[in-house]
Amino acid sequence: MTPLATSRPWSGLPVLVGAILLLTFTLTRIVLGAITGLRILAPSYWPGALAKGLMFDLATLAFLLAPVLLYEAILPARWRRSRWHRPLRWAWLWFSIAIALFLAAAEITFWLEFSTRFNFIAVDYLIYTQEVIAN
Repeated sequence: MTPLATSRPWSGLPVLVGAILLLTFTLTRIVLGAITGLRILAPSYWPGALAKGLMFDLATLAFLLAPVLLYEAILPARWRRSRWHRPLRWAWLWFSIAIALFLAAAEITFWLEFSTRFNFIAVDYLIYTQEVIAN
């Protein structure tokens, strides 16, 4: 083994988290398309919608994984092998999965109620209902 391989144990975790998030985002998009129905969204539009969604998902993943990758890059190998680091990585993995599943469920619920995806204005209307009604 090369010194680099031994100094970075379990370095594939960000890739695993990225793959899980990308899969969750894609499945959410497919479920929302299926809920919409083939009358409204013809099958010929699905490849374009999925491709455009994949571009947005990759940009989101780059934003979400950048701090973790920076942390992994600057963390000394001695700390990476320490007893506290492995539970920290497992916690990050499970937290990421939990957040992804929660957001998927919330987005599907939001879609069923309002027939739109999450957006800044719609979520503001939900959070600040009293202010919106008063204005």
